Amino acid sequence: MSDSKTMFFLENKKVLERTFSKDFIEKMKNRLLTSYHKYGDLKTTKNDPRVVRDELKNAEERIKIYKKTGNTEYLVDAANFLMFEYMEMTGAFLGTDSNENSKIIWD
Repeated sequence: MSDSKTMFFLENKKVLERTFSKDFIEKMKNRLLTSYHKYGDLKTTKNDPRVVRDELKNAEERIKIYKKTGNTEYLVDAANFLMFEYMEMTGAFLGTDSNENSKIIWD
């Protein structure tokens, strides 16, 4: 591997070490597996007309509870609901540049 490719790889690795959580993803997976065994398959229950689930409202509710309790389990649950929304979305992923997407809100 050339020096520039090595530097790029190492820089990306450092960025991910600071900004990505494998632990969070593992918790998402574990919560999904637990839910599967408690409630059944996501696809089966989602396609059942008796089951009405709003992924965004569920994520928003978990975030609201997290803000009250500080329990990060609710952040994991919110992330899973957001992932379900992504998986089931009727829209399309359209990459945007920094002029088009929303900005980070700083306190």
